[in-house]
Amino acid sequence: LIDVEDRDKFKLTIDNCMDVGLQVRMKEIVGDDPDMVFAGIDLTNPEAEDPPYEHLQDRKGLKAFMEQKVEDYNIMFKKAPMALVMFKDAIDLCCRILRILRQPRGNALLVGVGGSGRHCQARLASYVADMKCFQIEISKQYRHREFLDDLKKMYEITGSKGMPCTFLYSDTEIVEESFLEDVANILSSGEVPNLYSNDELNAVRASIDKPAKEAKIPPTAEALYDFFISRVRQNLHVVF
Repeated sequence: LIDVEDRDKFKLTIDNCMDVGLQVRMKEIVGDDPDMVFAGIDLTNPEAEDPPYEHLQDRKGLKAFMEQKVEDYNIMFKKAPMALVMFKDAIDLCCRILRILRQPRGNALLVGVGGSGRHCQARLASYVADMKCFQIEISKQYRHREFLDDLKKMYEITGSKGMPCTFLYSDTEIVEESFLEDVANILSSGEVPNLYSNDELNAVRASIDKPAKEAKIPPTAEALYDFFISRVRQNLHVVF
């Protein structure tokens, strides 16, 4: 579904299947908006904490919601504002990213040419989802040790504090191949080899003592660390 022709064929197939199996045509359901958009957004209550994921028929209301979120974002992050024009495709992309970020262990691979707004939409979706968006800052001295330090910061947010966080990463930030290996480990198991020293591991276990007791986790070193990693995997969302 990478171009208009593919999407039109797909819609025709859906229409035929609905006609045969349900005796109803697609237009009777979607009306004049064949490109349906679904999102966990409550247009009647924009500040709702856990809005339902549903079909949004009010395109004008959705556009106004997104434009207001961009304005709010720029007020909050005055040093790095985003000059976004929320046209239809931009809104659809933001809604897709938002859906992924709100899923436990949801990660995204955004494909497109440079300057097409992928990272800006990921930041906006993180803001809409009330998530911290973390991005590393490359310098001449930035190497694997510094990358691991940044991973520790994200693990503290998502594991120790139990807060959702988006890790926005791009190919231009791959200073060493070991960076990709660590990201692959985050996605596969959540464990990054040699991330913590023994003293740091003790501090990590102590930081989740209260939530571990509430979850009735056995007070063993291995069980506590596994619980910590499970919280990281639940809350950390990698967007590449």
